[in-house]
Amino acid sequence: MSILLTPRSAAVAISWPAIPAEIPARLLSLLQQFAQSERWPPERLARHQFRQLSRLVAHAFDGSAFYRARLEAAGYRHGQEITGEVWASLPTLAGATCRITAQRSFAEDFRRSTARD
Repeated sequence: MSILLTPRSAAVAISWPAIPAEIPARLLSLLQQFAQSERWPPERLARHQFRQLSRLVAHAFDGSAFYRARLEAAGYRHGQEITGEVWASLPTLAGATCRITAQRSFAEDFRRSTARD
């Protein structure tokens, strides 16, 4: 089943080609990138995925004492590029560990946000 969506123009006097508003423009941009990347060779796709993964791991390192300790114990250095080999060397977490960690992290963030000066 195919659904054809016609973007609506944010410019009142222009109906086609549509000039989308900010959020629809972002979504259209993502759709275009996904359409292009689904035909990439596996090596190119992996390069882009690991580049994004490097940013995600750095964010976890910066924002969570739990993840920072686990990453350091695995030999990760802040800002290190994540490759297939580095990724394979990082410890996996059980779902229960992730849920408990998320609850603790939320509680710590809440305590910090409600602390009185």
